[in-house]
Amino acid sequence: SIAVYINTNELYELELTSTDPIIIPGGNVGVIILKIKSQEVKSFNSNITYCINSHHFFKINIEALFIPVDIEVSKTLINFKIKEDSLDMFCEEIIQITNNGNHPANYSILLSKSSQFVIENNSDNIPKKSVRELKIKYIPREPKCEDIITLNIENGLSKTIKCIGSVNEVSYLINGLPLKFGETSSYQIKSLSFTIINSSKNILAFTCHDQLENKSLL
Repeated sequence: SIAVYINTNELYELELTSTDPIIIPGGNVGVIILKIKSQEVKSFNSNITYCINSHHFFKINIEALFIPVDIEVSKTLINFKIKEDSLDMFCEEIIQITNNGNHPANYSILLSKSSQFVIENNSDNIPKKSVRELKIKYIPREPKCEDIITLNIENGLSKTIKCIGSVNEVSYLINGLPLKFGETSSYQIKSLSFTIINSSKNILAFTCHDQLENKSLL
């Protein structure tokens, strides 16, 4: 039998490689497994040594290229539009995020707090060779808006998704204005009304504000 020793020269990139001796009986085949890693994008080129029976020394050249963690998104532009017959004042879109690499991908979402687009999970881990779903919800506060969602990839290149949202303008009619109360005595309660007709298929939401200033009458 022979004993094979690996000397990794204490290189960080090869610290996961076992340096324990490998005993290979006569007539058998021994397998030496080298494990390599890096925390940065770079090229790697170095020599290591293996020794047989503590007398015969040989060099091995190792080359590697560490590339950024990369993911793919199924859509980079999404147009959100609330349908006229929808009773919900929001709509959703689901996109797929794919990690085709051989390393897990960690990402976090960068999105303005005032955005009209909402994401449930602001960070996630995508195992290698797998797919995750990302749900984006559009909750409008105005007829049209636009925003950019950024996916920051740990040890990788960022991805962006452009979101555009729109709501059909609501058409309506108001009858009974202006309101003319005429002469009213003090402490008397008098009521008048007006009607708002929603002539579109969209939901019409409205609020009333009193813009009169308090004045004293002399």
